[in-house]
Amino acid sequence: MKPFFEKKGVTVPKDRSWTWNEMKDALKKVADKNTYGIAYFAKNEQADQLMVSNVLAAGAQWANKDITEYTVNSSEGVEALSFMLSLQEEGLVAPGTATMDVNGNFELFKQGKLAILNHTSPVYGDLEAGKKNGAVDPSVEAFGIIPVVKEGVTPRITVTGENGYAIFKQDDPEKKKMAVEFVKFLTQPENIKAINKATYGISARKSGTYEITNKDAAEVFEQLNKLEIVDLGKNKAYFSTLRQKFYPEMQAAFLKAKSPKQALDDFVKNANELAAKK
Repeated sequence: MKPFFEKKGVTVPKDRSWTWNEMKDALKKVADKNTYGIAYFAKNEQADQLMVSNVLAAGAQWANKDITEYTVNSSEGVEALSFMLSLQEEGLVAPGTATMDVNGNFELFKQGKLAILNHTSPVYGDLEAGKKNGAVDPSVEAFGIIPVVKEGVTPRITVTGENGYAIFKQDDPEKKKMAVEFVKFLTQPENIKAINKATYGISARKSGTYEITNKDAAEVFEQLNKLEIVDLGKNKAYFSTLRQKFYPEMQAAFLKAKSPKQALDDFVKNANELAAKK
């Protein structure tokens, strides 16, 4: 949150990028008894791509190129998870990572109690709506930055939040016809554009692009669009099960029930077993 840093004399990065140490130094200056530095969340698989992004921040690879072997338990992955835990030990992380979800994370930010928010692009629309209905503190001012990484590592984007439409099996021919017509209506370029604009979504189709009126969002989106996208294997049939294997290991690490290495080793073991099944 930009005002927090400005009040403490900390300059936000003009190029919208921070390294681990730069972020850590900034958090030490803004975190106090009324304000948490950053929050992580591992209650469930919701928005887990953000936790994955943090685990990849030292240069780890999620998996090999064809996603037949998971490799996030490399030394780089362990280093990244260890860094997150070090911030917790220094009191820079909001308490309760194991029981916090992405909504709880956002709630702290809305109330002006969190300096750095891990979130996705629709947060801009949520903040605007919240200020109108009184759910968001008026002092909250977002300043988007690209994923924070270790010094010397190139930032990347993890994506699992693609939107689409599906028609469930329907025996009634009239209902099926209407459902198909409705999906055709929703996927017209002008409607895709309207939906994306309302939610600050990023269109996969050029015909669905739109002018972003929020200056801050426009600037950070421009930077994000230049970054490599990490394929997390969402097209794999077992992906939903894979996500169920990830967050318990994050919980175990933050609760210190497992070391960072053990947590990632156990996740990779489960992930590779899923990948090996035919």
